[in-house]
Amino acid sequence: MSEAPTQQAAPTTQDYIDSLVWALNVIKSAPSAADTCPWHGKTPFPHICSYYTNPDYSKALALITVPALSGIWVWNTQTLPPIAGQVRTNTGKWNDATTLLIWIADNAGNNVAAALAQVQTGNTFKLAHNTDPTRWATLQATSAGTLFGSYYSFPVRYSGGAGNLPNSGTQVSVNQT
Repeated sequence: MSEAPTQQAAPTTQDYIDSLVWALNVIKSAPSAADTCPWHGKTPFPHICSYYTNPDYSKALALITVPALSGIWVWNTQTLPPIAGQVRTNTGKWNDATTLLIWIADNAGNNVAAALAQVQTGNTFKLAHNTDPTRWATLQATSAGTLFGSYYSFPVRYSGGAGNLPNSGTQVSVNQT
């Protein structure tokens, strides 16, 4: 007499994330017979499993969010291109800038390329002197940015600010909304 199959519980959010991680790892290296299915715990692998043959990645991807850009860069009044950890404009000023140039890693070396890639038309960048927040400017993206190797370039328009422009070499916070 054969045993009735046990019914699997509905997939949880963690199951979807595990499925996505598994799929990404498969892309890097094919699974071996020693691998274990994280859903069923079965070996040898692979076995026929709807978890792998028809995963719903849309639910997992919807849970993965990239935080908005936020960090400290070094302001430089020279025009393009910026170097590591810098933020610049095409004019060396904030109030007449039409292009914002941001290195893909902030001054501390944190890679923010994913956040930069998600900037859309209408998003706003607020640049502020790191130790004197009364000196700031907001620049609105007029379209998505373009990646040029290690920095992004964003078409922008000045939308407000206060105080004097920081000197070149000053740390500035850059926050995107």
